[in-house]
Amino acid sequence: MYAARLWWLLRWLGHDSVARLDGGLQAWENAGQSLDKTVPPQTKGTFKAAAPLQVTLDAQAIERSIGTRDHLLIDARAADRYRGENETLDPIPSAGIFPAR
Repeated sequence: MYAARLWWLLRWLGHDSVARLDGGLQAWENAGQSLDKTVPPQTKGTFKAAAPLQVTLDAQAIERSIGTRDHLLIDARAADRYRGENETLDPIPSAGIFPAR
């Protein structure tokens, strides 16, 4: 769950070279890809936060876009968290808002 938040945060900060591993580590291994546990030496990065690549909307904007094709609302919580049965991470619902394509 932290990887998804980091992906969103980096995109929001304007970092366009962020990727997700579709299917996770298991899919990577099942595809025959190699793993390397060597920790590379630390180097100083050059990243500077820029204009957000991701759109953020308040509740009123989300309500206005319901029934339109302006945005796609994605709620990535597990089913029990979605139903409000187990909210251990954040008492405020988390979701990603992305412009419709």
